[in-house]
Amino acid sequence: MRVDQSNEDQLDYWDGASGEYWARRADRFEEGVADYDFVASAGIEPNDRVLDVGCGSGATTRTAAALGAEALGVDLSTPMLTLARARSKDLTNVSYEQADAQTHEFTEFDVVLSRNGVMFFGDQEAAFRNLARALRPGGRLVLMTWQPVADNEWIRTIREALRAPTPERPGFGDPDWIRELLTSTGFQDVRIEPRTADMYLGTDADDALEFITGQFASAFARLPDREQATAELRADFAAHETPRGVRYGSAAWFTRATRP
Repeated sequence: MRVDQSNEDQLDYWDGASGEYWARRADRFEEGVADYDFVASAGIEPNDRVLDVGCGSGATTRTAAALGAEALGVDLSTPMLTLARARSKDLTNVSYEQADAQTHEFTEFDVVLSRNGVMFFGDQEAAFRNLARALRPGGRLVLMTWQPVADNEWIRTIREALRAPTPERPGFGDPDWIRELLTSTGFQDVRIEPRTADMYLGTDADDALEFITGQFASAFARLPDREQATAELRADFAAHETPRGVRYGSAAWFTRATRP
């Protein structure tokens, strides 16, 4: 696998202990975003060739395949791809590859989709030019990305606990930035729709705390006031307990575009 230099830190992150954690907790991560029903928005038809970028444990890849598509999932994470392959072993229309989607030479697809995966590219312009090349003329790009931190209560809560500053640069939270990025890298007919749903973090405050502090273990370990931060976070989780578990408001953009 050839990884662009700008993505080497992502390879280190996803192909190591963090990828192992995501693989162990794959079902919890899927529960968290289940209310968005992302793949249904992609308009996938039987016999479409679908490329799933940042496929993780393969849930979105398998959902695309269940609609009759021939689906390829790509990711940097060996642990998550191992799980994805195990969960897809009886499916003949699903395959996986460890690849840097920013540089990999893909064959032609009808649909490129990504649920919260494209934000990690080191060089966004190079990545989306490559994804445009991966599509046939008239092919569709379908993305889910988070709206700004201010509109995502769950992200804001975790960032405050980690004493992390709000990002100053525009990015996928900014629809104008998304539109400019896509039109400059070979896409047209860019449509961006707001979606909202609950983000599920755990059965109760203790379960949510264990999950989040495990996911961000290294960041919490660096905090000089770690005990206070985790106590504040647990209290916030307790305030968000519902009969359906700990839930926070969340907001995403669903973006669709086509290759000319």
